[in-house]
Amino acid sequence: MKPVSTIRTEKRPAIGKGFATLVILACLGLQTAAIVNEIVPFEEPEFLWPFLNYPMFKQAYREGEPVNQYILLGIRADSTEVEMQAEDFGLNFGTFRRLLAAMRKQDSARLRFYVGLVREPARSALAGLRLESHPSLPGKDGPVALPPVVVSAVRLDGQEPVWSSHP
Repeated sequence: MKPVSTIRTEKRPAIGKGFATLVILACLGLQTAAIVNEIVPFEEPEFLWPFLNYPMFKQAYREGEPVNQYILLGIRADSTEVEMQAEDFGLNFGTFRRLLAAMRKQDSARLRFYVGLVREPARSALAGLRLESHPSLPGKDGPVALPPVVVSAVRLDGQEPVWSSHP
């Protein structure tokens, strides 16, 4: 009796498996570095792209829990206020988030770095910064705005940032 079919087994070269393993380990390492960057930040972690720690689904909000939207206000020497965007600092959105985190944590060293990036003539006219939280409550009929809260404020008129309740 003849066999109906014979199954051929081809051995793959060990080099291909080793290379695939190295690529997978490199990807896992870069993704781990992107996550660790939130704990121990690098100066400019753009080299980690496309491995990002983007918090798209990091936290769920239930009805009754406030959702904070942070607004950074620049305060000029004449006490006028202007909303500051990532473009004013020459930053992308992810790096601008780290600036907002520096304001929330009152991290003077990181703040000095980011303020140094503000483009002229805005930098020379900038006397302070204020970070406000504009919370809203998700509801069945849409978001309900709550009054804004000052998270932190800093005066920038000297070499060292001076944190206060109001700049």
